Amino acid sequence: MIDRPLTPIVAGRPTAERDNKRFKRFDAGAQRNVPIGSMTQTNNPFLDEFARLMTEAAGAAQGVRREFEALMKAQAERMLRGMDVVQREEFEAVKEMAARAREANDALAARVAALEAEIAALKRG
Repeated sequence: MIDRPLTPIVAGRPTAERDNKRFKRFDAGAQRNVPIGSMTQTNNPFLDEFARLMTEAAGAAQGVRREFEALMKAQAERMLRGMDVVQREEFEAVKEMAARAREANDALAARVAALEAEIAALKRG
């Protein structure tokens, strides 16, 4: 039996580079090249059923992971509410209000200083 690569002929690329990108070594003893991602077809119902069960188990595991993440997020939010921690949006709103109040206070302080200067000038004059 002649062992030949399963790669299409692509002009411009060296053979070794082409084989390394598209194929992996499957059986080092037989030196066969098998395309990455290819699945072996069987007529064995036991293996087919086993593969189906493993696929379903992987899907179930992802569902459990999503459920666990949602549960942990809810628990963390519950703990933060219990610690009386402020939410980011509320903090930013209060920070903005404080900045505006400081600006208004500075403007009023400048106005009071100008009025005091005016009063002092009228008393002298």
